Amino acid sequence: MEKLFFLTSILLQSIALIFTSAFIIYAWRKREMPGSLSFMLWMVGILGWLTINLINIIPVVGNGNVGIYRFILLFQGLLPGSFLLFTLHFTGQKLWVRSWRQLFLFVFPLIIIYFGWTQPFTELLWDKFQVISPGVETYTYGWLYLFFWFYFYICLFISVFVFVKYMRIRGVFYQDQVRFILISALLPTISVAGSIFWPSPMMINHILPISFSGSGLLVVFGIYKYRLFDLSMITYHTLLENFRDGLIIFDQKSRLIFANLAAENLLNVDSKQQIGKHVNHFVSQDSVWFPVLIGEQSEAIILTETGEIHYEAEQIFLPIHNDLWKQKLIIIRDVTPAYEAEQAEKEARTIAENRAMELDVLRIIAEKLNRLVDFDRVTQDGLQEIISRLGARFGYIVLADKNYRPYLAGSYNLPVIAEAAFKKYTFCPTCKVFEKFMNGDYQEPVSFLPCAVLDEFSISYPGLISIPLRLAERQIGVLNLVMSPNAVFSGDEIRLLQTIGDQYSAAIERARLYEEAERMANLDPLTELYNRRYFFELAHLEFERACRYKHPISVIMLDIDLFKNVNDTYGHLVGDQVLRTIADRCQTVLRSSDKIGRYGGEEFVIILPETPIEMAEKTANRIRLVVSDRPILLENLKVAITVSLGVASMDADCNLTLEQVLDQADQALYRAKQSGRNRVHLWSDPYGMNGLFSKNKMDLL
Repeated sequence: MEKLFFLTSILLQSIALIFTSAFIIYAWRKREMPGSLSFMLWMVGILGWLTINLINIIPVVGNGNVGIYRFILLFQGLLPGSFLLFTLHFTGQKLWVRSWRQLFLFVFPLIIIYFGWTQPFTELLWDKFQVISPGVETYTYGWLYLFFWFYFYICLFISVFVFVKYMRIRGVFYQDQVRFILISALLPTISVAGSIFWPSPMMINHILPISFSGSGLLVVFGIYKYRLFDLSMITYHTLLENFRDGLIIFDQKSRLIFANLAAENLLNVDSKQQIGKHVNHFVSQDSVWFPVLIGEQSEAIILTETGEIHYEAEQIFLPIHNDLWKQKLIIIRDVTPAYEAEQAEKEARTIAENRAMELDVLRIIAEKLNRLVDFDRVTQDGLQEIISRLGARFGYIVLADKNYRPYLAGSYNLPVIAEAAFKKYTFCPTCKVFEKFMNGDYQEPVSFLPCAVLDEFSISYPGLISIPLRLAERQIGVLNLVMSPNAVFSGDEIRLLQTIGDQYSAAIERARLYEEAERMANLDPLTELYNRRYFFELAHLEFERACRYKHPISVIMLDIDLFKNVNDTYGHLVGDQVLRTIADRCQTVLRSSDKIGRYGGEEFVIILPETPIEMAEKTANRIRLVVSDRPILLENLKVAITVSLGVASMDADCNLTLEQVLDQADQALYRAKQSGRNRVHLWSDPYGMNGLFSKNKMDLL
């Protein structure tokens, strides 16, 4: 039986020797992984111990002297420090990774080895050493050797403590890994205790080295089963604990298995106390995290003093134990920077789209306004374009005349009641709001300002916004737009409205300038009556209209009597004032449909549409009287002025041209001058019934 045990021991140690050599090579290949180099050092100690021990226990090879045990001690000295170092490296103790502290673990074993190799101190390690037969010795442990094994137990207990501490790691896979390493440390613990209390050759030479070899074999088995060096689960767990994202694992029954530090901070729970508990026990159903943890939502928003924090949750189902049941991994990420970047991008895109839309509106309105040069079309068609592009309900323009009096210059889609209110006024009543606009108190569109005309009739329109119309520093009026009742204008919309207001102001001023230039081109600069060229254009149109509709039309030629004497007596400045005064007095007599122009010098010409010669004569006499009855007051002077007028007419037969009627009126004027001035003379055909050369007059002669 003893011989069978002997052979079995040699066989087991030989097998362990082969595997240990392979493990050393494998650990060297995985030397970059945590704990691999310290594990290799541990295996080197076991390899050396097994090799020397086999040499000693084989009778043919061994010589049974104390030198063999000195070599065994040399390799045994590597075991306590290398195993503890493996534990520290494997569990991720940063202070012991590539640090000079590692050397302290081998100081005491080196002292023991020194005493063992020094002859005077041999008995301190192997007391009562005797060789019974080749390969069989007997001795007891000296007190120094006991200290060595005591140091071994200290290293072993520290390792066990470190591993037990990591037994708190959540997850069955992690806990199995730690248990497996603890079991591998249990074998040498028991065998060393047996060799101390029963120091027999069988215990020392066979059981003790086999137990250490078995421990190494178990760890190596764990290398393949748990991928200790490919993926250190404990180190991996340490990484997960310090992961910035929140990591939470639940089983199929929604019981907590694992939560890293980030998840604990988010949920405000201590996961160590909540392991194995249902999610309802540590998260309130009113919490924003509850629907995330049960899988109903994938987003959560936390309100803080500094703003919102946005989180995104991802669920991953982990198959465990051949997919018989699953664990649910929830990864909670802080996506606030990405969310803010996305929102900023959306906002920038929205702003760009709004800017493009605004530019398009401005372009269309500008193109429309640039095509309009007539003032009335600008205030009507231009306003219609603005209202339609902005989606306003209606709008109207209030401008200031030369005397800064407000008047309604144009409107579009004005309600009947508002239109009736404005028609009652030639000029708008005194309005403090309009005065503020004209004084420049409002430099941008203003909402909900009252309108004096509408207020007088108790008319109110929510959504009214008033846009100042200005040219540089000069205010010209107000553009009033009535939007939807609940309209709220942003800063960008206010700027858009003001830009449109500025465009519209420029269009109005351009139309005014065009109208003024056209007026100046058509008017006499002194009297501000139509000049000869433009008067003839209008006169031709009136004669064409009279012929078309078979209406009579009359012409009056007016000449100031003795006007040369006025210039010679009072000077040309007084003469100019006389011309302006006569022009003004003539206009007080004429109708709005009548046209008056300066024919040349002191002569004026008047067209009276739809007027027979008898009515034209009455008009001419009223003009004569309004001039002669009131002397013209010029500073300290009173200038008495009379005029002579000739009247001619074309009846409904349309048998004359404009030039012919003007010539007849000129002839009649000449007759009035010849007859004594200050009178009206009607043209008559000299060969007609009452003419100078008529048959009746000739018979009398």
